[in-house]
Amino acid sequence: VYISNEKGPFRIHSIMPWAGNPQFSPEGALESDKAILKRTDLTMDDMDVVEWNEAFAIIDALFDKSYPDHMGKYNMLGGALAYGHPYGCSGAILALHCMAALESCNGRYGLCAIAGARH
Repeated sequence: VYISNEKGPFRIHSIMPWAGNPQFSPEGALESDKAILKRTDLTMDDMDVVEWNEAFAIIDALFDKSYPDHMGKYNMLGGALAYGHPYGCSGAILALHCMAALESCNGRYGLCAIAGARH
């Protein structure tokens, strides 16, 4: 999900479902980010806030390895390892955290991603 504070209230600019290899579901957040950034002609440098649902610590390591210069904008209000991982509302929590962080830093663009796997 790509969220913007460009013109007043927040609006969702783009949503992209992404299917990756279910055996490597944490990589889905990275793959979907790359795809949506390409589709919107934006880069990680354009993002002021990035929210990934890090239900597993490996997701933090994956973000740090992939975007080492952007850790300061990653999960600014804490991630799922800190506040919990309630099924059914993780996406809403990500979007709300993204909007709150954008508001607090007077940011323009935010990016949210959840990695998941089908059983």
